[in-house]
Amino acid sequence: MSARTRVLVIGASGTLGSQIGTALEEAGCEVLRGVRSPLRPGDIPVDINDRRSLQGAAAHVDLVVVAVPHIDPLVQQVCAQAAVPCLDVSPHLELRDSARRALREQGPPSIVMCGLYPGLSGILASHVAAGLDEVEEISVGLLQSTNAHVGPAGVRDMLASLARPVPKSGGMAPGFRRRRRMQFGGREATVRLVRYDESQLLRERFSTSEINYFTAWDSQSFTAAIAALQRVGLLSRLVRSTVDLTPRHNPRAPQTVHLRAEAHGSRQGRRAARALEVEAESDYGATALMVVAVARRLLARSTNVRGVVSPMDVLALSDLAPLIEAGRLRLSSHEKT
Repeated sequence: MSARTRVLVIGASGTLGSQIGTALEEAGCEVLRGVRSPLRPGDIPVDINDRRSLQGAAAHVDLVVVAVPHIDPLVQQVCAQAAVPCLDVSPHLELRDSARRALREQGPPSIVMCGLYPGLSGILASHVAAGLDEVEEISVGLLQSTNAHVGPAGVRDMLASLARPVPKSGGMAPGFRRRRRMQFGGREATVRLVRYDESQLLRERFSTSEINYFTAWDSQSFTAAIAALQRVGLLSRLVRSTVDLTPRHNPRAPQTVHLRAEAHGSRQGRRAARALEVEAESDYGATALMVVAVARRLLARSTNVRGVVSPMDVLALSDLAPLIEAGRLRLSSHEKT
């Protein structure tokens, strides 16, 4: 990407949006900061719910990145009409489906779920599953840091996913209840089953319904406290409340995040299992890296993808090699037959 590449980041004043903007600037882009209430020189007023506001802000840019919570595909519609690619970090399947109905697979690429989890998680899961002849089960696990520098919107999205019931054969299972052990960074951790919309994207790719997403924090006591809130029905109330959910963050302490994808099945008639694990310095930092990686692919016009898709439709694991070689993402692989 060159210095002439102009990228509009909607939500640039937020915790995630500011990190995305910084990563794009480091990649050589000119970043336009789209915010609801301009406070700094260079801020551009943008209301994601107002068509005229979006049309004005998206004029004369090469790419739009959305880093604010929403489920209405208005920004995707405006970008399609302006022939501008769009990247959205929203984790919601509802946004993808409504955007597909609105755009009808027309226009430039509009990427949704473009982050770490979902986003990179889907790329890892697709890679390990594609190495098997038959896929019986896919599991994705995220080990979060209690010191993560994340914003309140991201916290609400995560807690809301924990509070949702998980579809299982024969009915619905309570969210964040079922437990299993997973390997992260050479050690085992107990993670809990959650409902994550990216699982539906994997079901559309692979002929198995056994696709499970898990998460936990690097503190067992913190994970247990969240599980207790969910068990007594208080977690969903907390998500709907007006309580400030901005977590404490110590900038001098690590906020390492681990992401793991496993696939079990068979290869050449024999039982087989494959796993990939990524370690990154932070959750939002990894999301910003994903946005830059997808942006490079779109702006290089090296993909024929059109319409509303996810990162796994645009990037393969090999496309992340520069980030892995530079140590920005630390990758390890495991196979068992």
